[in-house]
Amino acid sequence: NFNLSSLGTMLKEGNAASKIRNVSVVPSLDDFNLTTSAPATATGSAVTFTVHAPEDFSSYQWTFGDGNSKTTSKSFTDHIFSSSGIYQVQVKVSNGITFQTKTLEQVVQEKISNLQITFDRPVLQGVQVSLTASVSTGFNVSYQFNLDVLGNAHEISSTYVFSYTYNVPGQYNVSVTASNDVSKVTSWILLDVYDSSTLGIDMIEGPSCASVGANSSFRAIMVGNNGILKYKWSVNGVIKSIENDNPLFIYQIPAPGNYTIE
Repeated sequence: NFNLSSLGTMLKEGNAASKIRNVSVVPSLDDFNLTTSAPATATGSAVTFTVHAPEDFSSYQWTFGDGNSKTTSKSFTDHIFSSSGIYQVQVKVSNGITFQTKTLEQVVQEKISNLQITFDRPVLQGVQVSLTASVSTGFNVSYQFNLDVLGNAHEISSTYVFSYTYNVPGQYNVSVTASNDVSKVTSWILLDVYDSSTLGIDMIEGPSCASVGANSSFRAIMVGNNGILKYKWSVNGVIKSIENDNPLFIYQIPAPGNYTIE
């Protein structure tokens, strides 16, 4: 695997003659590989591409599949991708006589950010609750829920909703871990599980008579629980407000008549 160049020089002395030929040996183009330092990398992070060969080539022309390219004399180069996607990275090597190319696939992902857990309140003993995980950025995400119950850490690949029934009242430190090829994030919440037999509404405080167009305030007085609750208010059977952690409901009476506040 070498190439010959130059024609050489003819020498003559007496009846003897000789010819000198200059031989240039260059690296073979068939014996090299292209690798990446990270098959999956994050946007904004540098990744290194390297050509592996027994000898160095004279030049390396790189194209990264995102509209950027460069030429180097070294067998490696760094690049930063600004957007997620799958890119075809190509290098063209030269031994000074001819060229050869190789290509690899580079996966670029966004790091996971702003992981949150939400659920419907209140959470009652013996009643199924749905926990929902959400992220602002990141794709191909898998989620692992830890429910703070012995033997109940559940991993659900690519599923962001998990349902569970707590059979014992109390407070539970619930966590979810979201991960993809380039990042891993964990978030926690304190989950209050109430004894459903003791949860009740003692009364609704508020006026029995109100003026049209005026704001009237109503407050739910609870018994049995002083934790985090969700309040759903209806007027004449129509839901008007859903309040988290706030037992107060303010309603403007639109016209004369009788109104049922629930």
